Amino acid sequence: MANWAVFDIDGTLLPGASIEARFLIQFRKAKIIPFRNVLIYFLKGVFSILRGNREDVFKSNKMYLKGLSVQFVKEFAHSFFKQHIISNLSSEGLQTIEKYRRENYRIMLMSGSLDVLVENIREVCNPDYLVCTELEISPVNSGRFTGKIVGLHPYGSRKKRILSNLKDKLEIDFGRSIVFANHHSDVHHMELFGEAVAVNPTPELEGIAQKRGWRIERWE
Repeated sequence: MANWAVFDIDGTLLPGASIEARFLIQFRKAKIIPFRNVLIYFLKGVFSILRGNREDVFKSNKMYLKGLSVQFVKEFAHSFFKQHIISNLSSEGLQTIEKYRRENYRIMLMSGSLDVLVENIREVCNPDYLVCTELEISPVNSGRFTGKIVGLHPYGSRKKRILSNLKDKLEIDFGRSIVFANHHSDVHHMELFGEAVAVNPTPELEGIAQKRGWRIERWE
């Protein structure tokens, strides 16, 4: 069994807005998203709300990418990451990753953002394993996105399911591993670990951390 140090990216290694939220701003400024995709995106979101799915109605909805070229989006995402994300990653967070790597922990990064975005972080800190949202590529119209995702969207309680499913494959010793996260929706998977650290926590997570004796840190 192995010791793992698991880091949330959005809000933790990257303080503030998520990678995908920042990406969407630049993507819209470039006027790349077809109007029909925007319409489908919002209609699907409204339909999900009407069906009672309010937890992450737009987080797992990637219809704004429907029909777009995989190669083009990857290239845009790589350029965006270099220009807008790398310089905003927390220096404390990156130093903490290297600290645990030196102590022979394996490093896992987790994000609900798109794989075409998150994969670029390998160039910065080379994690042993990366969990993110995998975009579905059309089997009929090869080389274009369907607007759907593959597998579980890493958010809320699903992070716990993902980690539990990875336990045997990655030989995770949860009792001797540590997790860093920022949002109260992360409590589900934080409870798996022998040590949990609330980084830049939401007020709800900060309250939970204080009650459970979890360390609280502020990363910039």
